[in-house]
Amino acid sequence: MASKEHVVLDYGVIFTKDDLDFEKVKTIFDNVDFANINFDNDFELYTYFDGEEDCSHYSEFNGEAFLLNNQSEIVELPQEFVLGFTSHFPCFFKAQYKDYDDLKQDLVNKFGKFLKDDFPWDSHIVNLIGTVWG
Repeated sequence: MASKEHVVLDYGVIFTKDDLDFEKVKTIFDNVDFANINFDNDFELYTYFDGEEDCSHYSEFNGEAFLLNNQSEIVELPQEFVLGFTSHFPCFFKAQYKDYDDLKQDLVNKFGKFLKDDFPWDSHIVNLIGTVWG
């Protein structure tokens, strides 16, 4: 089966393995045998987030990420990362969030449970635009 390019236009919070609090992660994914996971292997760890908790794992992403609190600022993307999606996708006809702080609080409520307490939210909440092969 041939791979094809998929367009990505998503909103959410970007995080990597280094942003995770592994003690919190272990309590969330209680069905996973963490004793056998190689935490140094990004791909192995990220597969647990792919499709879980409204997350998607990206590797070799071709595109850009713009900060939502400053659309003119582009975030440098790591080679491999997870995007935690907002609960509501922006809609042309109706506002899904009253402001940036409301959207940020939604993401903190969803993903703060496994990210480090000092996670820099404002520099990781993005509009992700690009393509991925799959």
